[in-house]
Amino acid sequence: MIQRPRGTQDFLPNEMIKRRQVEERMRETFKSFGYSEVQTPTFEHLEL
Repeated sequence: MIQRPRGTQDFLPNEMIKRRQVEERMRETFKSFGYSEVQTPTFEHLEL
């Protein structure tokens, strides 16, 4: 069985609709104040 990494969660379709709406509203608001979006890696290497 495949398990998702600790600290992550899955979002089902109905939740994703709501999340995308909130994200889009935030993008529009930030853009209106002159901010630009930045995308960073979802996971990075951590070496101890």
